[in-house]
Amino acid sequence: PSMELIFINPATVESVGRRRMSSTCAVSGKDAVANDRKNWSPLEKHVVYGREILVKRDDLMTFGPRINGNKYRKLLHIVNNSSREPIVAFGPYQSNSMAALASLSRIQGRRFVYYSLPVPPDQLHTPVANLKFALEAGMELRQIEREGNPPFLFDLTADEVTDLSSFHMVPTSVAYKQAEEGCHQLARELVEQLEEYRFTKVKVACSSASGRERLLVYL
Repeated sequence: PSMELIFINPATVESVGRRRMSSTCAVSGKDAVANDRKNWSPLEKHVVYGREILVKRDDLMTFGPRINGNKYRKLLHIVNNSSREPIVAFGPYQSNSMAALASLSRIQGRRFVYYSLPVPPDQLHTPVANLKFALEAGMELRQIEREGNPPFLFDLTADEVTDLSSFHMVPTSVAYKQAEEGCHQLARELVEQLEEYRFTKVKVACSSASGRERLLVYL
């Protein structure tokens, strides 16, 4: 049977008071989905303030260090790709996506080059947190200047990438079309897992605005 999913973003609910911004669409529980259920995140039942809710535990999904939850979903297209082409990315020098890409590149034996605005000398001398992890994972950090002192590197052109004849470019926060593959998989998992409850309408609260929009593309 078809199932109507209504996606509500809690952050949006807070920002617009009592109004809810939501989207609806009809999907089929018979749509194609990866058959390997062992790689699915579980759907758990909990009771909160007397109301029964189901929680999709993407936090339990781990491909490797720093590659879990939404980062696993966003990077699924690279996880499933057999290419060993170098990965080039850009963004803040303490980015969670940077750390996840560094980890994935190390697992796959790929070169990882990351571009950021200049890092403060003290943090380069004694790196901490994500920067320390990524450097230890083999990331090559390249620093470039931008006029106007933006908070972080928002863009990077292929011409600015030196000494690499070919590479796979990943923008900041992995916010590009290829990341839809993981969101597509998440949507299909939800459809199939919810079938056993025989709901006709399901409200799904998402904690991420960008994740919600990508999910809706494929539902």
